[in-house]
Amino acid sequence: MKKHHWKEFLLRGALFGGLGCIVVATVYLNVGLTTGETAMTTLDFFRATVSGYVLTFVVAGASVFYQVEEWGLAKATLLHLAVLYVAYLGANLLNGWLSRDWVSVGIYTGIFLAIYLVSWGIVGAS
Repeated sequence: MKKHHWKEFLLRGALFGGLGCIVVATVYLNVGLTTGETAMTTLDFFRATVSGYVLTFVVAGASVFYQVEEWGLAKATLLHLAVLYVAYLGANLLNGWLSRDWVSVGIYTGIFLAIYLVSWGIVGAS
């Protein structure tokens, strides 16, 4: 990636990274409403808030991959998919939102790929 692509990655990440806090708050609100479990430690809160910020920063920044002309559509899509998968999987495992076993990760991976492909198909078709 060229220097201006990195700048755009950082700009997009910075613009949208703050949404991670809203996502984390929404997740914990839904967990509290559905399970009645509202207690969380300060470490849980800190970890979720920081990882939510990093997650949305990376996801927003990765959209620049499609503007790197020398990569081509296939390379941009594969790199975008890989970066999003690692970011989402990492946040889910770090926060305990996904069990750390091969079956859970396998199911998560299948669902992630299906949603990514359907989303990409819808966006690509428009």
